[in-house]
Amino acid sequence: MTSDYLKSTRSLEELDELFRQERIALAEAAIASLKHTVAIGTASIGEAQQISSARIFADVQVATAKITVDTEVTIKVLETRAIAVQLEIQEHMKHKPLERDQFRNMIEEVGTKGSTDISEHAASVINKIENEARMAVERIKASGDEALVSVERLATDIANRVRENQDVAVEVLEESKQKSRQAAEVIKDAEMAAEKVQSQGKVFVQQILDEVHESVKQINEISDQATAAIRECVEQSDEKILSARNAALKKVSEIVSSMTKDTENSP
Repeated sequence: MTSDYLKSTRSLEELDELFRQERIALAEAAIASLKHTVAIGTASIGEAQQISSARIFADVQVATAKITVDTEVTIKVLETRAIAVQLEIQEHMKHKPLERDQFRNMIEEVGTKGSTDISEHAASVINKIENEARMAVERIKASGDEALVSVERLATDIANRVRENQDVAVEVLEESKQKSRQAAEVIKDAEMAAEKVQSQGKVFVQQILDEVHESVKQINEISDQATAAIRECVEQSDEKILSARNAALKKVSEIVSSMTKDTENSP
């Protein structure tokens, strides 16, 4: 507000200049405030994206590490179960001598049981790994969806705040026109200042929309990459377990065949 003292001691031209400068300063302050709001909002969106990415990467690392460990353990177990078939047959031979036909039947029975055990264990582990992978993918999807909601909510709040602050600044500029002399140049300056605030407000809102669009795109890409990494790990795991199962079954078959042949050659 201009004091009565200033009104009585300054020329009308000077007063018009003061009004003009006051409106320009108000417009610039409003634009600076909007810019600050957008900067903070952009940082918040980036932080939400980073937190989401960290969670997703952590889920991938935990899931793939567990799958890898389960796979290596299973391979060892399958190898051990094949050897156990031979040990069981030898144990029968020590404690319960059998006639040739009975001995052959016992060998085949132990071999069949061992082969079934190996196949069932491999299938059980593969099923367990695939279930764990599915749950990991669901967690990743949930983290991604949560991040998308958070980012979009942030963007909406920031855009609304920018629009509200922009409208307040424009309203103040509009009211200031009524408080000054109705000089055309002064009113025009106020209108131009208001237009500048509105124009910059739209630019800032678009910046937020662009930022959230890019953030959503990156979150989706990270989620897809994480899901693909887990699926690839599962495929490799299944392949290794099936290969180990086949090797164990082959070993059992060779053990049974060898020991059966030894029986036939024995006196």
